[in-house]
Amino acid sequence: MELGVLKLLVYGLNFLFSFLGLSLEEGVMVNSKERDPDSSSEGGRRMRSLNQPPNVLFIVADDLENMMSVDISERLNHIYDMYSSWNDVSWHNSNINSPALESLAAEGVLLDQYYVMPTCTPSRVAMMTGKYPYKVGRQHMYIKPLMPAGLPVNVQIMPQYFKQAGYTTHAVGKWHLGFCHQNYTPTFRGFDTFYGFYLGSQDYFLHNKIYEGETGYDFRLNEEVLRGPEVEGKYSTDLFVN
Repeated sequence: MELGVLKLLVYGLNFLFSFLGLSLEEGVMVNSKERDPDSSSEGGRRMRSLNQPPNVLFIVADDLENMMSVDISERLNHIYDMYSSWNDVSWHNSNINSPALESLAAEGVLLDQYYVMPTCTPSRVAMMTGKYPYKVGRQHMYIKPLMPAGLPVNVQIMPQYFKQAGYTTHAVGKWHLGFCHQNYTPTFRGFDTFYGFYLGSQDYFLHNKIYEGETGYDFRLNEEVLRGPEVEGKYSTDLFVN
């Protein structure tokens, strides 16, 4: 059964508040003045914090296809392993250095059996919409630089649901859901701000992409191309983190 994004968010919030020993209604809708009129007290601060919805952070590490982790003579025999990315994280392979991901994995829940689309755009479509990508026509492949395509604008996506719930929304890093028209881009799809690149990959320091012999620069702040000493020659991941 297809499960919409809104239902997923409600289930997630229910899980969070049940973990805290509260119901969703108690956690979000409680009136702190009725429960504790002294808002400066510890109890008042706790009630005030419960009035605020929790911060939600989604981190997507996609395209984990570590060709170097498989001997060249054995690659054809390891197609499944290569594309399942099992061996491309440090807690499965000591040759990989991914301390931040490993820390998140150690503190969270590890899923050892799961299913995902084989390329980045369909995976992002599924996450953003809560639908199988074929439901919105984006199941086949990633969006190439000159491809006039994107995630259909008549499909409501995750940040738009968050906006309806009163959140401010921000996207950092890779978009890869279309940019052939401004209406496909992040700040026209529910994100208040965007800092990153529209395409599927880029040079970490030059922030450009070479496609069919042509080189294009791809680094954005909201709708504007971002150039200058603050970003040029700087490592992308450091820029995103800082």
